[in-house]
Amino acid sequence: MIKLLNILKEILSSNIYKDEENIWTHVTSKKEVIDGIKKIKAFWGVNEKKEDFTYYIPLSGKEKLTAGKQNPSSPNFYKGKIYPGGEGIKYLITFKSSKPYPGDNKELNNWEEIDYPLIPNGNRANRISFNQSANIGILKPEFRDIKNFKFYEYDEENKIYKELI
Repeated sequence: MIKLLNILKEILSSNIYKDEENIWTHVTSKKEVIDGIKKIKAFWGVNEKKEDFTYYIPLSGKEKLTAGKQNPSSPNFYKGKIYPGGEGIKYLITFKSSKPYPGDNKELNNWEEIDYPLIPNGNRANRISFNQSANIGILKPEFRDIKNFKFYEYDEENKIYKELI
């Protein structure tokens, strides 16, 4: 009974991860990912360079077939909850948007023009909508600073993510 009460107290506190509409999540099994973010004070993918980031979205036909991938090294984030199948992975990184969500079906050819921190990116290619990317997005470069993230570790015994402080 006491253990249950302690779990309830933790869940009600702000240091336990909870699904929210404006939360975007990234899971990893490697503590080195979090250590790397803390070291450089920003979240960039392995071999990713800020100057190579593109908002470009190939639209149709031959252009779409020959465009290849856009931002293939950018860490991806899932909207509102932990990526399906990612539950129980050791570490969780969250980004909470203070900007209003444009909607799953908002279609744009250039997401640089909209005041939202993520752009749709599914299968390592930029997409025109979050619906098309299955609610997966990548952060625009100006939102990669460490101050925008919270880090959690999975507590196997209690089956919850607790914030790393």
